[in-house]
Amino acid sequence: MTKRGLGITPGCFVRKEASPDPSRLARFVVTCGKYDEQVGWVTAAIRENEPGERPRRYAIVGNIEVDSSYHRHGNATALYEAVARWAASKRVRLRSVERTRDAHSHDFWRKQHAKGRARIVGENAYGPIFELLPKAAKGSLAGVKRRAPKRKRPVPKRTYFVCSVDAFRSNIRHNIHAGKAQPHAVAAAYGVLYDACGVKRTKRRRKPEAIVAARRR
Repeated sequence: MTKRGLGITPGCFVRKEASPDPSRLARFVVTCGKYDEQVGWVTAAIRENEPGERPRRYAIVGNIEVDSSYHRHGNATALYEAVARWAASKRVRLRSVERTRDAHSHDFWRKQHAKGRARIVGENAYGPIFELLPKAAKGSLAGVKRRAPKRKRPVPKRTYFVCSVDAFRSNIRHNIHAGKAQPHAVAAAYGVLYDACGVKRTKRRRKPEAIVAARRR
């Protein structure tokens, strides 16, 4: 049994059923509730290409079905992910259904193609035939974009009582990073600069370069 995945209906699980030929055939189902009610299923099989064609073998989705009351909950995506992992374990690539008019199935594969997870390998009367890329088969096929963890910005080093413009700017950055609003951060940095340079404060704010130059005199 596969644990409930990202986006799948709460209380539902994906599990693999017994197959008459496990090396070539697979069937996965979505079961929900206390009594394991079956609300979706998918079948897949490994096929061989004509001699000289590549790849020599590939996996194809036979049929996929999810109960209408369980649509838009990620259940079909969970079934595709289970089949993709099974195909990867057999060292073959997964292809879309060759004969289907199911709009949901076509939408799924078009999204995978748009996200760079699948490519088009052919076309028939029903539309393009998609093939899942190897890297995508090992990850999530959901439309939910997982955010990368935010990197913590290093806290600017605070410089005390140094009469220089660089120290003044460093104090401003530190104060802003500490949570002070920009006007308060600048005012606090000016206070440190006046004290460090030994210059008398004036009502009219002077440029930091002028304060440093006044101390050098």
